[in-house]
Amino acid sequence: VLWPCRPSVEHQLHHVVILADPAAAAAYRAKIPLPAGAVILKEEYLDEACSRRLGFTAMQKDGATTTANGAGWRWQEVAADRQVTADGAPAGCVSCHR
Repeated sequence: VLWPCRPSVEHQLHHVVILADPAAAAAYRAKIPLPAGAVILKEEYLDEACSRRLGFTAMQKDGATTTANGAGWRWQEVAADRQVTADGAPAGCVSCHR
């Protein structure tokens, strides 16, 4: 777990738990760019106890650097029932993660 349950103004005021693969977590903690292939998972919750899951957002660093393809990232937004609701470079994600 990179960050335990916390409020997130950036994600429609939901609470989030941030998980990362070891390479992503190490790079984040060292304050260096995340390597290609790094994965971050944001679990989104409706409550401050992080017990009522709303869904997930997964980010994978794809190594590309153009804004058109997501500024080097690919996202998937997934509902609580595990149905993919967005894939690629959603505008709401790209606008913050450049």
